[in-house]
Amino acid sequence: MPDGTEPPLDQGALAQLREIEAETGEPGLVRETLESISKDLAPRVAAVRAASVAADLRGMGSKAHALRGASALVGAEGLVNLALRIEAIAKGGAPADASPLIDELEREARRVAAALLEEARRW
Repeated sequence: MPDGTEPPLDQGALAQLREIEAETGEPGLVRETLESISKDLAPRVAAVRAASVAADLRGMGSKAHALRGASALVGAEGLVNLALRIEAIAKGGAPADASPLIDELEREARRVAAALLEEARRW
């Protein structure tokens, strides 16, 4: 579980994005990616929560999976781990079991979104 002491983003993942930008010759690619993911985190978490409230385990799992993919791209390991745990609940638990994890997911998403915007400003 993220406890707020670990960095919200893995610098290695960000370095890989920078390499891709350099290889493609597309200036602004990293900045746009970071801003886009930052803006998209809250709606993605809200979709996970909505599926949980609706007792839609399949939807909750697929929404958590999508969030995990975007989080992995930028090295947001705390979000990746929480999304994995929510996916596991979606495969065999009760939606209510995910509620505390979704609360935690929401807090971590806010922390990651702020870090992404800070990182994007450096570009």
